[in-house]
Amino acid sequence: MTLPKTISTLLVATSAATLLSAPAVCAQETTVKGEVVDTACFLHYNKSGEAHKACAEACLKAGQDMGIYDDANDTLYVLLESKPGTDPNALIKNYVAKKVEIVGTVAQKAKVQGIVVKEVKP
Repeated sequence: MTLPKTISTLLVATSAATLLSAPAVCAQETTVKGEVVDTACFLHYNKSGEAHKACAEACLKAGQDMGIYDDANDTLYVLLESKPGTDPNALIKNYVAKKVEIVGTVAQKAKVQGIVVKEVKP
């Protein structure tokens, strides 16, 4: 391999490694309005709302990831933990299938939106 090719290869590898290790883009504290949904049934079966509440509660108890679906912006926010080892669903457990207002910090990476919940308002 010639020196220019070696340098090009190293630059590409370094750039890729930098992009892959880059942290998620975090915004300042934000308010999101939407329905508390279980992400599996919402994405896989298109299920949400009051008619799906019992299933969503069972999914929550089984450890399923929960989210907030903002229908005004057609955006699903996956709930994120505030620090490793904490339960990201802790503050929304009483609001499954209900519309809420979430105050928290939004993070975005790879076209996925997440939110660290600070406060829930019914």
